[in-house]
Amino acid sequence: MKRPKRILAWSGLLVVAIAGSSYLTLRDYEQSIIREVDDTLSSVQEWRPKTTCNVYDRHGETMDSFYVERREWVSIDTMPNILWKTVVATEDRRFMSHSGIDPMGIARAMVSNYQAGGVTQGGSTLTQQLVKNLFLSSARTYERKAREAVIAWHLEKRLSKMEIMELYLNFIYLGSGNYGVEAASQDYFGIPVSEINTAQAALLAALIPAPSAINPHAHPELALEKRATALDDLVEVGILTQSQADTWKEEPIVTPRTQSVETVEHPAYVTSVRREVRRVLGKELPFSLGLHVYTPFDPAIQQVVDDAIDSALAEHVGRQGPLGVRRHILEDNRSAFVAAGTTDPISSGECTEAMVNDDGLFVAGANEWEWPRWKWRTRVAAYSDSWVTLGQVADAGDVVSLCMDDDGVMQLDDHPWAQGAAVVMDNSTGEILALSGGQNVQLEGFIRATQARRQPGSTFKPFVYATAMSQGKSQLSTVMDTPLYFPGSTWSPDNPSGFHGKVTLRRALAGSYNAPAVRLALEHDVEKVAELAQDLGIQSPLRDDLTLALGSSEVTTLDQATAFATIARGGEHIEPVFIRELVDVNGDSVAVAGGPVLVAGETLANLPGARTRVLNADVAAELADMLHHVVEAGTGRRTRMDGRWIAGKTGTTNRATDTWFVGFSPDYTIAVWVGTDDFTPLGRRGEAGSRTALPVFRDIMATLPASEEAPRVPDTGFDVPTAWGWMTMSRAHTPNSVIPYGIPGNAPLQPYPVHQDGWR
Repeated sequence: MKRPKRILAWSGLLVVAIAGSSYLTLRDYEQSIIREVDDTLSSVQEWRPKTTCNVYDRHGETMDSFYVERREWVSIDTMPNILWKTVVATEDRRFMSHSGIDPMGIARAMVSNYQAGGVTQGGSTLTQQLVKNLFLSSARTYERKAREAVIAWHLEKRLSKMEIMELYLNFIYLGSGNYGVEAASQDYFGIPVSEINTAQAALLAALIPAPSAINPHAHPELALEKRATALDDLVEVGILTQSQADTWKEEPIVTPRTQSVETVEHPAYVTSVRREVRRVLGKELPFSLGLHVYTPFDPAIQQVVDDAIDSALAEHVGRQGPLGVRRHILEDNRSAFVAAGTTDPISSGECTEAMVNDDGLFVAGANEWEWPRWKWRTRVAAYSDSWVTLGQVADAGDVVSLCMDDDGVMQLDDHPWAQGAAVVMDNSTGEILALSGGQNVQLEGFIRATQARRQPGSTFKPFVYATAMSQGKSQLSTVMDTPLYFPGSTWSPDNPSGFHGKVTLRRALAGSYNAPAVRLALEHDVEKVAELAQDLGIQSPLRDDLTLALGSSEVTTLDQATAFATIARGGEHIEPVFIRELVDVNGDSVAVAGGPVLVAGETLANLPGARTRVLNADVAAELADMLHHVVEAGTGRRTRMDGRWIAGKTGTTNRATDTWFVGFSPDYTIAVWVGTDDFTPLGRRGEAGSRTALPVFRDIMATLPASEEAPRVPDTGFDVPTAWGWMTMSRAHTPNSVIPYGIPGNAPLQPYPVHQDGWR
């Protein structure tokens, strides 16, 4: 008899131990959850979800606001009571009485899940929905539900019901990219949420379970059905009579919105800043911090850039004529093209596309116009020296653009058919002061200055010379400008002006001779040229064949501005700076250019702006002087300005599909590209970097103020490297210029060889 009693006693102790252990385990589990979320819950009243990221120019003026989630936070006090009451009626009718957890709802969900053999319902209260979205994943597991319940219970202890409701209504996703009731109300109804009526409140509440599926823009019939259900819910809880609900059901489902492209005043620069913010900080962080982004953008300089490019493109049309045939319509498709055209009369200043028909008329929709085929001169894709008229090149089925002038006469569209891009950089900081992405740029669209990779032509040659000079050459070293042939290849670099024999590097660069650049790349390793170019600031991938020396590998306008600014800066590279400072939603500085992004003591990223030595200062100074000689006596002569020191390089690719001028003063670097999107030539011979792109550079540089902050060397604008001597070169094309000349080991200066013509 003693043995069973003993077993019973030990069994009782075991049960007590197990129960006690289970209790302690459950208590520890709850405590671990509480400890995990306590810090977050303690600040939840001040918490705000991802909101807008505001962008400012250098003067502190707002130039953009953008977001990863379209959301505008509004107080519960500004929302009509019918909104939150409808949400309670449709989502959680015991919201005002439960403590964050609804046992009846959970029991109902457990039965449903048991019958389904898996987790299909959550039984979540409105508070639990908020917790899931704020703190947890969307995984349908019992562990997540348990954690959700514990957190919801503690959240209800910390916040009032209306505070929870405010968080909920500002956080929920309501379709079409709208987060929160204010964004949804503005989108669907065109009014703030404070002004919505009962039918509109019912629609917003109806969207909550499946915002994409019930989206009133995409699925208006389903949205109408679900709104009616929400109105019936209001009848069930006694807020509306059935008659009132039926009346509200007759309201239009939405106020039609006008589909339009988001616009800002300076779309190319704004888009570049947005992309830089995302590149550096990712897609989430800028918005979770509610960042204020301060940029170096200068609207006055931007206006000068825009005007300069507009002027250059208009002058190009004046030289080359308007664009004629834009495309050709096959015979089977011509009737459809005509039918799709406008039926309304064309007014003064309006333009339309029209097709040449078999009768020799321009047709578009119900409109017909005579075709003065021998009157309009235009350009053709061929690289021709002669003008052509539209009648010489246009056939039936060809499409042109026509515009009505002030006299009611249709004329060939003379809007620019070329494109231009420009970047203005502050040398001392690497800041991008202004940027042009081309004509008719859309926000978040294609920005030619940062995205269009085009052959740089001879503007790439300075990187070849920098490589040679880094390996011991100087600008007074000589190189042969004679025909160059390669076994098994028909390619041989040529010069439009012929060959010049033995020349100095200085003269070869000033004259933009091709053979010397290829010889230097061959002698000093074309891979080294590519490496140095990328160190200087070229981000685009570069080919490593010898044609690289002549600018065959495509780069962006921003690439060229960055690399030339590194030369102007004495060999120090700075990644382009679009962001001066980041300030969080509380007004605290998070980062400045060149420094880390610090949040809660943790470094999350680094802003561009740090300096890296990539080129010997002596080489940079000598190369800058060579580029100054290009302006004073070489292909960039049209850039010369009285009283201003300028260095730069022209560039023109085969058939003038791309034209460039990239240059700098001691204070600024400006890169300019002019070309066509479809890689067709710019027209008759004569279009070149010196004629097409250079005037843009000159117009911009002429308006920029010269800084007097840094000490300057007379006639150069640059500090003299300490290990260098200087000599006046009076016999050059640039009288009274000074030339840096290396003094290895501080050796005495060599005599100036005035008899050597090659010194030019």
